[in-house]
Amino acid sequence: MSAYLKTERVEQGASLWLRVDSLLPGGIETTFLENTAYRAIGGDTDWTRQEIVAEVSPNAAYIYYGFGFTGGTGTIWIDDVAFEAVDAATPLTGAAYSEPNVLAAPSNLDFERGLADWTVHGAPIADGNETDVHATDGFVSLAVDDDERWVRQDILAGALPGKRLRLRARVNRQTATGSLRASMGLRTRHYGGIEGTATARRWIEDGEGWKTYDVVIDVPEIATKVFYSIVASGQGTLLIDDVQLDVVDTSVPLTPLAQPTPL
Repeated sequence: MSAYLKTERVEQGASLWLRVDSLLPGGIETTFLENTAYRAIGGDTDWTRQEIVAEVSPNAAYIYYGFGFTGGTGTIWIDDVAFEAVDAATPLTGAAYSEPNVLAAPSNLDFERGLADWTVHGAPIADGNETDVHATDGFVSLAVDDDERWVRQDILAGALPGKRLRLRARVNRQTATGSLRASMGLRTRHYGGIEGTATARRWIEDGEGWKTYDVVIDVPEIATKVFYSIVASGQGTLLIDDVQLDVVDTSVPLTPLAQPTPL
């Protein structure tokens, strides 16, 4: 996939993304995922070509793609979106993706056991060591340098279908330059596919110091899995602490959903 992007007064960045979901024995699962957020363009930038080279599984059921802000405000234009099959010698821009292990219930949300029970995209090592993803003193640090890092946890939906669910976390951006892009997301899945799922994301705004962010969704009755993640890309460090996942009253406002419709 390739496309040309142009930006005007974009505070943080503009990027492409592409995801491949495949039909596996356990249901629909993601088998490839790539976002160009770590090479996003921003400010006032003339037409710039971006591309994603993906591996499409023989069992692929859906391909999603799009573009958007990595955070902040401004205007983005897109043109000449193109898809073409390329030779297997063409390097992938992302990586084959395996679904994380699914837990029976949320676990280690306070990171007191380091990164135990969390799926990490980065390089997790022993507590106390400075690396791109590490846990120390009861919080997690995601350090990025023109790339992307995230922590994620997947749980069985259990008794959550039909309930309003809130993901809450305290985060601390360790840069004030706007070059760090960060978000937290909450999603559901079911074995039948993507229709009827719920997806919401909250961008983490500029500014240093600890701040609390929420993402709220209604869990569909057909949901079989819930997963949540916190993502950082660009340049800088994001600290994460006190993650909470709670059923809340319907008086708590929902976060606007981001759900594509298959063509």
